[in-house]
Amino acid sequence: MIFWEKILWEGESPYNGKIKVIEARGIRRLVVGNHTQSRSLAKDGKTDFYWDSFLENLPPLSEDSTILILGLGAGTSAKLFTNKFGNVTIHGVEIDPLMVELGKKFFYLDSLNVKVFIEDAKKFVEKAKGKYEVICIDLFFGSKSPDYLASREFLEKVKSLLEKDGLVVANKICRSQEEEENFIQHFKENFSNLLISRKGRSEWNTIIYCKN
Repeated sequence: MIFWEKILWEGESPYNGKIKVIEARGIRRLVVGNHTQSRSLAKDGKTDFYWDSFLENLPPLSEDSTILILGLGAGTSAKLFTNKFGNVTIHGVEIDPLMVELGKKFFYLDSLNVKVFIEDAKKFVEKAKGKYEVICIDLFFGSKSPDYLASREFLEKVKSLLEKDGLVVANKICRSQEEEENFIQHFKENFSNLLISRKGRSEWNTIIYCKN
């Protein structure tokens, strides 16, 4: 059976290049290059992709908790967190204003519990003073993560923003075992109690859960 994709929007961003919002079988996806950077949820409330893994190892959170998402995209992870924990306060950082615009038009960025910061994640982290129960790092330009993602300075600052028993969830597309091992090693040097999840085959999303 063939399912036709409908293009809802198509354009270009100085940050992410060519972007499309497409819909097929009732599911919307925001595509950068050949990679899906945001998507709507299925009827069961899941994405059937790596975003679902963000929730797998999280502790229970009360509605007065605060979550930081670095790499908000069009709001997929924010919607998943809201569905699981209720109206927790979410601070979403996204460098590309077009992503935010598309998120509000086609996805979930109209939720009142999500406060959007259109800013570079590195600069946001450098000046941030709040504390978060969960920090989700999901930073991409297309399929590539910024170089600072695994730098000691960035990770030390992220660590300083965690509540005492807080959790960091970090995602990166890895194309080789060596790339994944390097990614994991940087987090081992800064955090404890690491758990690793992998989604994919020839290239895969490596998701790290780690504590302060």
